[in-house]
Amino acid sequence: MSAEEAATSTSAPIIGPAPSTVTQDERTKQLLEDLEKIPLFMTHLPDSDEPNLAVEALKSLASDEPPLEVATNLKTEGNDCFKRGKFTEAAQYYTKALEYDHDDKSLKVSLLINRAAANLELQNYGMVLHDCADALRIRPNTVKALFRSAKACIALEKFEEATECCKWGLSIEPDNKELAALQLQVDQAIARHERRIKEREERKRQKDLIREQIKQAIEIRSDLVFDTSSDKKKRTEDEDLA
Repeated sequence: MSAEEAATSTSAPIIGPAPSTVTQDERTKQLLEDLEKIPLFMTHLPDSDEPNLAVEALKSLASDEPPLEVATNLKTEGNDCFKRGKFTEAAQYYTKALEYDHDDKSLKVSLLINRAAANLELQNYGMVLHDCADALRIRPNTVKALFRSAKACIALEKFEEATECCKWGLSIEPDNKELAALQLQVDQAIARHERRIKEREERKRQKDLIREQIKQAIEIRSDLVFDTSSDKKKRTEDEDLA
């Protein structure tokens, strides 16, 4: 064996750990699985016959709180999100709070009209009307539900319904300045809507008029061409007779 072959056959020792064959996705998955074993980071509480003091403490905390208290705390979180302009998160908190069963009608109504307020900001007008209707079924004198219903109706150009909501609300609170201002806004929206309709109808009338004038001009021109041809043919016949 030559010196060159010997140098080639003798490989240098590898320094440090061998390259890992585990991918980044696999490492991330393993990390999430490890975190899931820690009670504080669990996304769900496992059902297991084996005792785990930390898990049992979390279960106890979740089950011992009265539904009314949990719903109230969730409402507070939702209100905080709403004040920070996080309307989607606020609506989610209110939705979660509404899942808890209790007898506090005031809290249920408050959660419904608060979620309506969040959805009003998100322009989910159908959801606004749905929540306000549910709130009014529980308490028909809920002025905020009527106010938010009216705003959603204006956005959907349901002006008659918006007017009814304002009238209903003002019959409960005649001095409510926000409702009175909203009623004025409805009246202005109706006026704009009617003006747009009239303008659209006028544009259509003008187009129809122009179309009819063009049609009549074409018919007159066709008649003139026909009359000219007839006169020319008659003159030709007269000349043949002469």
